[in-house]
Amino acid sequence: MKSVITFGELLLRLSPEGHLRFAQAPSFHAYYGGAEANVAIALAQFAIPVSYVTALPRNALGNAALNAVRQFGVDTQYVTQKDGRLGVYYCETGYSQRPSSVLYDRSHSVFAESAKEDYDWDLIFQNASWYYLTGISPALSPALKNIVILSIQKAKEHGVKVAFDLNYRRSLWPIDEAKKVYETIAPSLDLCFTNLYQLKDIFALSVNPKEGDDPSTYLTAAKWLNDRFGIPEVAFSSRHSPLSNRNEISGYLVTQGQVKCARSYVVDIVDRVGGGDAFGAALLSAKLKGMAPQEEIECAVAASCLKHTIAGDYLVASWDEVTSLAFGGGDTLIQR
Repeated sequence: MKSVITFGELLLRLSPEGHLRFAQAPSFHAYYGGAEANVAIALAQFAIPVSYVTALPRNALGNAALNAVRQFGVDTQYVTQKDGRLGVYYCETGYSQRPSSVLYDRSHSVFAESAKEDYDWDLIFQNASWYYLTGISPALSPALKNIVILSIQKAKEHGVKVAFDLNYRRSLWPIDEAKKVYETIAPSLDLCFTNLYQLKDIFALSVNPKEGDDPSTYLTAAKWLNDRFGIPEVAFSSRHSPLSNRNEISGYLVTQGQVKCARSYVVDIVDRVGGGDAFGAALLSAKLKGMAPQEEIECAVAASCLKHTIAGDYLVASWDEVTSLAFGGGDTLIQR
C-alpha cells in the first residue's frame, strides 16, 4: 500500500489541569500535537503507511516533539530540523455553559518561517496515494501559503489524491484572505472535510447550520462545492453542543450524488481537541481499506467519538476499537 502524506505544524500544547482557567493554573500539562500530526498518528495506529512532513527546531524540545509522533510508527524521514523555536498553543478546557478557549503563540516558529527549499515534493510524493493537509498551514505566513499551493500542484503531477480540511481559524487570518486561498486550492481537491458553519462563513453559502439534521442540506452544500470547484466528495462533521462537556456528534458523506449519514453519539467530553482529525483519519483509512461509503462515514464518526474521550491532541485507539464502536455498538464493560 502506498503512503499517505500529511503536512502541517507540530505544536507544544500547554493546558491547565482539569477545568481550571488560565488565571487559576499553578502549572500546565504538556502535550504535543497539531491537526496534520494528529491525522498521521491515527493513520499509523490504523495500520496505514503514513509520512508526516513538517519543520521543527534543532534542539531538545524539537526532538521530544518528533519522538511523540515517531512512537506510533509514523515515518518522519521528510521532517526538516533547523535553528528556531517550536510553536506553542494554550488550551483551556470549558465546562457546562463555558466554552473551551485557545491562545496561539506560533509566530516566527521554525514551521511558520518555512522556505520552499525545505521540502522536496518530488521526493516526498514518489510513493504516495493521498496527501492530507488543512487550512491552518497557509494561514501561518505568506511563504507557507505559497508552499501549500505548490505542494498541491506537485501532488497532482504525481497522481496523488488530495484531501483538505478547511479548518478555518479566525484568530490566525482574516476570512477574506482565507477565502482567496481556499478558492485557489479547491479545484484540485479529491476530498474536502468541512461543516455547514464554515461554508456559510467562508463562502456565504445559503445553508442554515441549524438544519444540520436534514440530509438534503448536506446534499445541497456538496452540490454547490461540486458545481463551483469540481470537488467530487465532501465529508461533513455535525455537532450539537448544548453543553461544552456534552455534545451530540454525527457526520455525512456526499459522494456520487448520494448522501450517507452516520449514527449519532452523545459523548461526555474529556478533550474535544482533535475530534475532527480523528474523523478525517478514520474516513481515509476506511477508504484505503476498500470500505463502502456508508462504512467510511460510520468509522469517521466513531473515531471522532472515541477521541473526545481521550486527553491530548490525538486519538489513541486501534482500528478494531473504531470498528467495534461503529458496527458493534461498542461495549463499555471492562475489557478483561
